[in-house]
Formats: sequence, C-alpha cells, structure tokens
Amino acid sequence: MKKTASVLSVVFSALILLSMPVYALTTSTTPSLPPQKVEGATVDFSLTITDIEGDCIVVETDLDKDGNAPIFDITGLTGYQITLHERDIRICGNLPSALKIPIHGKIPKGIIIQNVQIQGGKVLKLKFFDLSQHVYYRVKDIKDDTVLNSAAETFTIIHPQLEDAKKQIEENIKDSDAKRIAEEYIDLGLFDYVYNDLLPLFSKYDPANISRLQGRINDLESLVSELNQTIQEQEKTIQTENATIQEQENKIKTLENENAQLKNDVSNLNSQITQLKSQLKEKDDKIAKLEKSNKEYQNKAKNMQIVAIVLFVLILIVGFVGYNTGKKTGYNTGFREGKEKGYSQGYRKGKEDGYQQGLDECHGIKIG
Repeated sequence: MKKTASVLSVVFSALILLSMPVYALTTSTTPSLPPQKVEGATVDFSLTITDIEGDCIVVETDLDKDGNAPIFDITGLTGYQITLHERDIRICGNLPSALKIPIHGKIPKGIIIQNVQIQGGKVLKLKFFDLSQHVYYRVKDIKDDTVLNSAAETFTIIHPQLEDAKKQIEENIKDSDAKRIAEEYIDLGLFDYVYNDLLPLFSKYDPANISRLQGRINDLESLVSELNQTIQEQEKTIQTENATIQEQENKIKTLENENAQLKNDVSNLNSQITQLKSQLKEKDDKIAKLEKSNKEYQNKAKNMQIVAIVLFVLILIVGFVGYNTGKKTGYNTGFREGKEKGYSQGYRKGKEDGYQQGLDECHGIKIG
C-alpha cells in the first residue's frame, strides 16, 4: 500500500512538472542571416530577443567594426544599465518581454599571416584561412551571474582567393596525387606557393616528373618539420623574453617608486633650501646692518681718536706751560720766603748764641 502511494506521488509530481510552462530564450533577426558570408562584407540586421527570464542580457559577436561606426546601436535602449564594449554589450534592469538591438558590422578577413625565419636567413611566409565557425551574435540570459539560457547564430567566412584556388585545383588538375599535394600544401600554409607556382605547374602535370615532385614533397615535409621545431624554439624564446620583460617591468616600477621618493625628497630639500635662503637673507641683512653700524662706530672712534690726540696735545701744552709758570712762581715764592725765614732764624740764632756766649764769658770771669 505504501509502495503504491509512493508511485502515485511520483507520477503526480511528474504530471505537475510537465503541465508547468517551459520558457526558453528566443531570438530572431531581420533580415535573416546566411550561414556563409564573404570576408569583409557588411552585415546589417536587427536582433529581437524574447522570453527573457533573467535580469541581464549579454550579446556577443565576432563581427568587426565598420569604420568608426559602433557595432551595437543603443540609441533606442533607455532606462537600462548598459555596459558597452566593441564586441559585446550587457543590458540589465527591468527588461521588457521583447528587446530589439540593431547590429552593424563587417565579416572578419579571417586570414592569418606568419613569417617564419628558416636556415640561411630566409623568411617563409605562411598564409592560413580561418574556416572555423563564428557567431553573428551569441545571447546569454543571466540572473544573479548565472546563465539561464543562451542562443546563437553562426557563420563561416568565404575566402574568394581560397575558393578560386580550390576551383582551379578541381578543374585544372587531373592527377589525384597532384590534387592531394596542392591541398596539403594549402593546409600547411603554403598557399602563395601553391597558387603562384604549383597550380600552373600541376595544370601541365607530367607523370614522368612524379619522382622529382615526390622529392620536393619530402623536402617540404622536412621543411615543415623544421618550421615546427623553429616555432617551438621561438615560443620558448618568447616565454623567456616575456619573463625578462616582466622582470624589467618590475624593476622599472621599483625605479619609478624610487624616483617618486627622490622627487619628494628633492621637493623637501628645495623647501628647506628656500627656508635657508630666507634665513640667510635675514642674516645677510643683519650683517649688512652690523657692518653699517660698525663702520659708523669706526668713523666715530676715528673721530674720537683724533679728538683724544688733540686733547692730549693740548694737555701736554697746558701742562708744560703750567710747569714753567709754576716753576717760576715757586722759585720766586720760595726764594723770597726762604730769604725772609733765613733772616729771621739767623737773627734769632745769632741773638741766642750771642747771649749764651756772653753768659759764658761772664761766668768765666767770675770764677777766676
């Protein structure tokens, strides 16, 4: 009973899921686009996107720009958050049920040229034609960075020169081996050699020359092997050079940082030099003032020295005159005072001596 109930539950859930509507991103173009297009041809169409479930639509393309005209025309897309690049556009926001985007571009050339240096210093030109699939557009329906649905429309590039070579190989070369050789050479990138040299030769192909041609085939295969080895060596050299370039870029970045620091240091030094110059100017001004004051003091000192010498001479003159005057005055005064004092003292002394002598004489007379 339980097993039957479980089966019924699973069947019922499946029926519910099957009855739910299934949405899938739908795209269409006006006009319709061919699966093949000639290289360099102009492409102009309007892309319509419906049944959008997410909050963002991303459109990518392999078309090239046609001159300066943008590939995506966003003039009619207003009210959305748009991120536009050359070959992709991202539109986010409240998207409508149908979104139209005009697209204009050119089919890429799709021709790859490689110049490979071989022995003897010669350069071999290899030409490859891009025969892979490209997209007119690739639409991604995105919600929260998750791709819900996607749709695309592809094309391959028609190369007129390659088509002409294939036509000539098919129509003008009757030998199957010669056809195989021409086609292999084209695949190896030797298109110009086939188109310009081998096709005229193979159109007049003589089976008698098969051994010579086989020798050339062997030589060319050896050359191709050598080219592959050379390419590998060049890739290794490129990797080494890239590592060296990265190391040099790191050194350049370090030097730029050091240069910036040096510039900052130089700027600070210049500021300090400016301040020092300002301080030096102030000191020079003070020195100039001091020198001026010193010069004035020297002038005053010189004048004072002259005055002092004059005063000294005057003092000497006055002293000498005073000395002579004092000498004469002192002499006369001393002579007069000495004379008077001598007379007085001589008189007194003579009086005293005469008196004593008289006493002595009188005393002597009395005794006898």
